[in-house]
Amino acid sequence: MRLIPITENNLSDIIMIQKAAFQKLYKKYQDHQTSPYTQTLAGLQEKYRLPNNYFFLIATTETIGFIRVVTYDSQTRARIAPIGILPNKENQGYGSHVLQLIETTFPTVMTWQLSTILQEEKLIHFYQKAGYHQQKDTQEIQENMTITFFTKNIFPKKQCNQ
Repeated sequence: MRLIPITENNLSDIIMIQKAAFQKLYKKYQDHQTSPYTQTLAGLQEKYRLPNNYFFLIATTETIGFIRVVTYDSQTRARIAPIGILPNKENQGYGSHVLQLIETTFPTVMTWQLSTILQEEKLIHFYQKAGYHQQKDTQEIQENMTITFFTKNIFPKKQCNQ
């Protein structure tokens, strides 16, 4: 798998991937406020202009999704928001692979943050398995939907003197 930077010309492709990747969650929660499923091209263009990085996820020659990384603090802290993988490519290890790949792409980032839906046990398990630690904070979006936050700290490898 590899990451290809997204240009502003590719944003309509991101909208299509978002609609496919987040449709199931949108139908379940009907979250009109925060769901990537409801994002417009104008809204995405506005986000794109912020200091962040959008990448296509490419497996062999096929685009299977995208990831957005927002960096802070001289690129020592970053937030992943969102990761979108096409439904026919889920449960094939791509999500785990992209999290590892993004960490090597941003070697100065020591603290990674992300959020997901607390009620989605599969997503909670996925992020925990990837080394993310669930924080105590939550944010209720609506009666049946709460956002929970995760952090992963990367500790620099010590140099061995030989």
